[in-house]
Amino acid sequence: MEKRQIKEGIFWLGAIDWERRLFDSLIPLPDGTTYNAYLIRGSSKTALLDTVDPPMADVWMDQLSGFSPSSVLTAGAARPWRPLPA
Repeated sequence: MEKRQIKEGIFWLGAIDWERRLFDSLIPLPDGTTYNAYLIRGSSKTALLDTVDPPMADVWMDQLSGFSPSSVLTAGAARPWRPLPA
């Protein structure tokens, strides 16, 4: 899936996961789900809002190519992708 420019300086990045069947191990997803992230380029900084689920990371990382990582601020949803240590 390709990144899409929504407006000057605003891009949609994300993935469609047709295989995912549950959200938060509770809510059925019979048609899969989407992961929607946005990249906003300002005059001096770039903000990256949200990410994707780890199985879709390769798709998302490909979409990020071409953007300067030194100026990206990431603000994401609080998703524990790995179990927290006891």
